[in-house]
Amino acid sequence: KAEAEKRMKGMETAIDDQLTECNYNGESRKVIRGGVRLGTGIIKGPNVVKRVRKSWVDQGDGVYALSAQEERKPSSKEVSCWNVYPDPDCGEDIRKASYVWEREYILPRDLKDLVGLDGYFEDQIRLVLKEEPIKTTVRPNNRDHGFSIRQVTATGNLFERWEYHGDISRIELGALNSFGLDLDIDELEFESLSACVVFVNDRPIKVMLNTLDTGDHPYDFFQWSTVAGSPWGIGVPRTMYWLGRIIIAAWRAMMDNAGDSSGANIVISNRLVPADGRYE
Repeated sequence: KAEAEKRMKGMETAIDDQLTECNYNGESRKVIRGGVRLGTGIIKGPNVVKRVRKSWVDQGDGVYALSAQEERKPSSKEVSCWNVYPDPDCGEDIRKASYVWEREYILPRDLKDLVGLDGYFEDQIRLVLKEEPIKTTVRPNNRDHGFSIRQVTATGNLFERWEYHGDISRIELGALNSFGLDLDIDELEFESLSACVVFVNDRPIKVMLNTLDTGDHPYDFFQWSTVAGSPWGIGVPRTMYWLGRIIIAAWRAMMDNAGDSSGANIVISNRLVPADGRYE
């Protein structure tokens, strides 16, 4: 029992250190802020990230050398609800979504830093860097519905980075093998596999299997007030909309009455006679 308690205490310390390193409390406050303002706050994680750990190592004779080691650590971060597009058939529970798309913007220099990292397709990244950025815009039509348009942008050099989380079929996995994915699809138990694919300019630059053994998506939705059949909630501004209109109308009526009563007052009475005897 003493050994078990010692190990549990050590694991508790390790988990607390990991949460502190990824600023979990700060990211959670961002999620709460987004939920209060917009109705939905989203936190993404845990994800495996690379961190460089630097330390001074004693080489002897009073000589110290700087040592850098790469470590893989879990991390969670807040993402904007404007950049996350889940399966609309998931209802109120994001865990029922068959897929989730996330958009993020990335600079060319950040794309260059991805060359040589594990899991990234170097040839595809080099092809993307030779192309113009393609961005997605949504335009409404006459029926109040929007349709997306993907076109080459003439301003700026930001690339759109699209990240897909969901099931991938055997045929799609076979196509991704041609880009460098090393996976034996003949040994798959099912016809599809939960994975993550990263696109830039419609080119897959990274493919990896789901890091969660349960196959769940790495997104958690915080809804301030739930909406039936929708993963998106309602925030405080929208909840207080009609109450706000009532307060504004009452305040305007009071200010209008105060403005009307602040001018000259005319009194007509049988007991009051003007000093000059004229009522004009």
